[in-house]
Amino acid sequence: MAMIVAFALAVHYPARPATDDALRFIAALEHFSLVAQQPHFPGYPGLVWLADWLHGMGLEGFAAFRTLSLAGHALTAVLATALVHRATGRESVAWATGFLVLSQPLGIHTALSGLSDAPGNACLVAALYACVRRRYRAAAWLIGFGVIVRPGLGLIWLYLAAQTWLSSEGRRAAIVAGVVALPLFGLAFMWSRDGMALLGTSLTFLRGHFLIWGSPWGDMGERLGWFTSLSRFGWEGALLGILVVSPFVFHPPWRAERHIRPIGVAWCLVSVWTLLAQNPENLRHLLPPLTLSMIWIGVHAPLTTQALTLVRITFTLVTVSTAPRLPAVVQAAEALSEKPSGVLINRHQSRLLQRTLPSWHHVDPYYSGEHAWALHRSLPVWHLLNRTPSDAIDVTYFEPRWLGDTPLYLSPASIKSIRSSASTAP
Repeated sequence: MAMIVAFALAVHYPARPATDDALRFIAALEHFSLVAQQPHFPGYPGLVWLADWLHGMGLEGFAAFRTLSLAGHALTAVLATALVHRATGRESVAWATGFLVLSQPLGIHTALSGLSDAPGNACLVAALYACVRRRYRAAAWLIGFGVIVRPGLGLIWLYLAAQTWLSSEGRRAAIVAGVVALPLFGLAFMWSRDGMALLGTSLTFLRGHFLIWGSPWGDMGERLGWFTSLSRFGWEGALLGILVVSPFVFHPPWRAERHIRPIGVAWCLVSVWTLLAQNPENLRHLLPPLTLSMIWIGVHAPLTTQALTLVRITFTLVTVSTAPRLPAVVQAAEALSEKPSGVLINRHQSRLLQRTLPSWHHVDPYYSGEHAWALHRSLPVWHLLNRTPSDAIDVTYFEPRWLGDTPLYLSPASIKSIRSSASTAP
């Protein structure tokens, strides 16, 4: 059933890259280099290897990554079903949890994005399932594979590795080998492509992530918190926020039975890491804590899970039938392509728009501001924002495809709007 849903999503939605990161992954199939941002740090070598294998079988670049992402989302639902069944022994609750994971909109959004979130989420749930079943050697290899598919969950991989080490009895050398073998192979692969330059690229990326654009505390993110980001999506954003923190309400993780405690601890760690160290602009970062939260609810609140599943499936079917088939940024690019070439002031997926609109002048107001705009003032100037412009009259709204897809607003630019864009978060 999960694979049928994934296939239906692949057929219904066109395979169109909608993020700069997706373009970087596609470029990595031709030439893998972190220095050239193909892809960006930390490299995701496992994901690129799998996509390269599919690419060699005839799939186009983005289609290969999206196939992996859709398969990862479907596999996450299957593993969530198995995990809840293992913990509760109740088949109906396990199926309800699986359908809830499969139909929740943030998961569908990330599955269609072609990025590493859905495959990494599948690795996380698979490793937890192996831990709960006490298959520690299998868990070790799944952890190692998860590190090279989704390195951004490093804190969780460290916890699961420690949990596997402490829980296993004897033959711990096999545990160590499983955890470190694939990451070392991935590191050797990246080093063979970039050499010593890999160190400088890594430090530059980490500095940018934590100090400029990648966390709620950076220079470009200090005015955009998770509450603001969730509030853009109305009641769906509110429900998402409630679901992420719901384990505290239904059953605090520290009170859990020992055999399922790793699920609760993993939820705590990934929630703290996401809320404090991830960019609130991208709701897809909430996928791991959201998935673990739904599994936790399935284990401790079966009736709530079944009710949520019925409601969620209903709204998912409505969304599929009414929401646009293209992401908001692709809708905006198509609308701009019909206008005379001019200046586009924008921060959202700038690399993608530069590739889609090569005849346009592209300006990032955070770095260039009104000076760059003034250089081209004889041309029509448009402003693409992810919030409603405060002073614009003629505004075109591009509806998000799913929860997590950023809504966008296109309007004629003014000096006031440029200054506003340069002084606030993206």
